Amino acid sequence: MNNQGTRSKEETGMLTGMFRDRENTENAYRSLKERGYTDDDINVLMSEDTRNRYWGDDADKSELGNKALEGTGAGGAIGGTLLGILTQKYGVRALTVGAMVLSTVAVAAFGQTTPDLQRLSMICAVAGFCLNGAIVGLYALFAKAFPTHVRATGTGFAIGCGRGGAVIAPVIAGYLFQWGYSLPTVAMTMAAGSLLAAGVLLFLKLGSEGSVQPATQRESQQGLKGAEA
Repeated sequence: MNNQGTRSKEETGMLTGMFRDRENTENAYRSLKERGYTDDDINVLMSEDTRNRYWGDDADKSELGNKALEGTGAGGAIGGTLLGILTQKYGVRALTVGAMVLSTVAVAAFGQTTPDLQRLSMICAVAGFCLNGAIVGLYALFAKAFPTHVRATGTGFAIGCGRGGAVIAPVIAGYLFQWGYSLPTVAMTMAAGSLLAAGVLLFLKLGSEGSVQPATQRESQQGLKGAEA
């Protein structure tokens, strides 16, 4: 399937084209649909081998999964970086809660979306952006939530709980599907975790909304006073 461009036959009003892969083929198909052509106007010819390779059940799952992972990874990298920059101007807690709420919306929207590659990639990018941004914000908040002498232990324990949730969540989703629940319902259930965490974070007592540096300075000042005494 090599791209050979397109050509029109004026005498028949026919437009033909050859495409190298599934993505180019589907882009051309969507372009024709957007121009007002119907399925009766469009004919697609392919061999049985091409159909099995690019449009078989395994190919569909692999293609959707790969695109989703690409979107999630790209969004996650941008989200973590951007939240880190925004903490220089805005409070970490507010940014983290906002990222959690937006991730809830993104995951819920994922369950409502039709299996379209572009839409799924976009939603996964938004979800990855918000989730990774929230994780970066939580790391910063750990420094405020735990006293200095237990900060490493508390942070490790919190991260361990997060890893445990990442292991349990797919198992729960699998059982929900097995019990007959639809994708939108399962997506809403999984998204509820971020919303619950955002609610808990709102009522969590933390130190001042600055960085860890003020606390370090207070400890140094207390040590100097003790030395002077």
